Amino acid sequence: MSDNELPELEEVLPSLKIVPGEGETDHKEDIPRAEGADPSRIGGDDYILNLGNQEVERILNEVEENCDLVVETAGKDAWLPSEGIQNIMIANLGYEDVDQFEDALGGTFQQFLNALPHMETKIQDDGSSVDGQFVFKLKTPPAAYETHGIKMTIKVSESKDLWRTLMKSPEATIIIPELEFEIGASVKRQIDAVYNHCTTACFNLGQHIRDQGGSMSADTKEKIADCIDQVNNLLDIPHPWDLVIVDPSGKSIVEPNEGVKVELLGETTKVADVA
Repeated sequence: MSDNELPELEEVLPSLKIVPGEGETDHKEDIPRAEGADPSRIGGDDYILNLGNQEVERILNEVEENCDLVVETAGKDAWLPSEGIQNIMIANLGYEDVDQFEDALGGTFQQFLNALPHMETKIQDDGSSVDGQFVFKLKTPPAAYETHGIKMTIKVSESKDLWRTLMKSPEATIIIPELEFEIGASVKRQIDAVYNHCTTACFNLGQHIRDQGGSMSADTKEKIADCIDQVNNLLDIPHPWDLVIVDPSGKSIVEPNEGVKVELLGETTKVADVA
């Protein structure tokens, strides 16, 4: 990205300087994280990202919209300064000050960004006007992932596997092969624990029965209810089972990714199997 592109971007996002993609050392791993089975993602200093909180979801949507805008205008390698984005969001979302904004997040904006599986973060070190500041951008998947798409397989054998964070891209499908159960494509990214992706799908199926039950046969309602019961039973982990994410866009992310098998779609060669 050339310097003459910056004024246009600063008109789009007032008072914000977009940082060219240089010196891209990701320091997210330097921030300590607590461990444990919890329906959330840890973001450093024992920060808990409350994925079920509507206000947190509203802030997340605003962050993603700003990231998408910058990708469209400046390219996927441009870094966003967190302080500038935070100030814009406080104004746009109607918060009185930083303290009220952090109360909504349950922590600092930096902790929040570090907890998101699809964000890269670092301290800028390029000698620019934002040198030394905390910056972030959307993660870019490997080129082969975007070209071919990916299939990720999680072997669910203990509770911590259900509390992995899954960022499901709009194009992705979640499959439980054992049950021939499928969660289809969506309108936007969905970020949640694996457990919550499954329970939300079950809730939606139950809601479908309640809303449309009058026009369903008894046999159809019974089959849907049985499907819900089978998924809920698997969530108790009576035995190891596979959860598969098929993503033609290659953008879905699972964290932590230890032991997650990743293959290119249409390929038999394993791309990654992090033990």
